[in-house]
Amino acid sequence: MVNSHESVVDLYKKFCNSTRLAVGPGFQIGQFVGLRKSCTDLTEFQLTAVRECLQLEPTLHFTCQSYDRFLIKGQIFSTEAYASNFRRNNSFVLLSNGCFAHIKACIVVNCDCSNVQCVCLKDIVLFVSCCTSTRAKSFVDTYVGIDLKQFVRQMSEADDSVIAVRLGDVISKCVIVNDVCKRSYALRLPQIL
Repeated sequence: MVNSHESVVDLYKKFCNSTRLAVGPGFQIGQFVGLRKSCTDLTEFQLTAVRECLQLEPTLHFTCQSYDRFLIKGQIFSTEAYASNFRRNNSFVLLSNGCFAHIKACIVVNCDCSNVQCVCLKDIVLFVSCCTSTRAKSFVDTYVGIDLKQFVRQMSEADDSVIAVRLGDVISKCVIVNDVCKRSYALRLPQIL
C-alpha cells in the first residue's frame, strides 16, 4: 500500500471508512458506537465473566445492552452470528495477546444507579472465541524477493471456549480466507494513517 497509486489508496479508505455508516447517532462511549442492538440475555457465567474482566465489586449492580453491529475507531465490526447473514465478515479480529478471534457478543455495561448524570461505569466487553494459528509456509516471490506469506497465519480449529475481553484488547480487524483444500488463513488488515 505504501507505493500504491492514489486511486487504490482512496478505494481502500472508502471500504474501511465508508460514510454511509453514519446512519444515525447510535449509542456512543469514547471510540465505540453501537449501531444495532441485539436481544442477548446474559447467563450467570457471562455476568461473572463481565465482573472479572472489568474487575467489578460483587456488590455493584449494573445493566447490560448487547449490540451485534458497532464501530470501533470508525471501523465497522459485528458479531459472528450477524456476519453469517452477509458476504462480508466483520467479526474476525486480532487481539493484543496475539490471538485471532471471532466476536461472539458485544456488551455495553452501565451501572444501575438512579443518577441521570451518572458517570459511575460505562464500559464495553466483547465475548470472543480464540483460534490457534501458526505461521503459514513460506512462499518467496522471486520477482520482488520477499516471502509473500510473512504476514499470513494458518488457522487451526477455533477454540469452543468463549472468553471476555475489553474493547481496548482489539488491535485490528482481520480477514480470514479459505483455500481449495479447506485450510483457513488469517491476515491483519493494513492500517492507513
